[in-house]
Amino acid sequence: MTLPRFMDTCARAGIPEKEAAAIGVDLLGRYAGPERHYHNLSHIGKMLDGLETAGAGTPERELAI
Repeated sequence: MTLPRFMDTCARAGIPEKEAAAIGVDLLGRYAGPERHYHNLSHIGKMLDGLETAGAGTPERELAI
């Protein structure tokens, strides 16, 4: 998961860019912490890639992950 990917998902969901950026920076910072052994940014990225591969990637599903 990257900030540009998060921002794209938020844009497709109709979330204003300024709000999405603030949330994205905070969220990505939290998931990058050393206490995140499994549920980290890499794991989230793999889950999102799986949605895309399955053709099931909607903004709502992506944000739920």
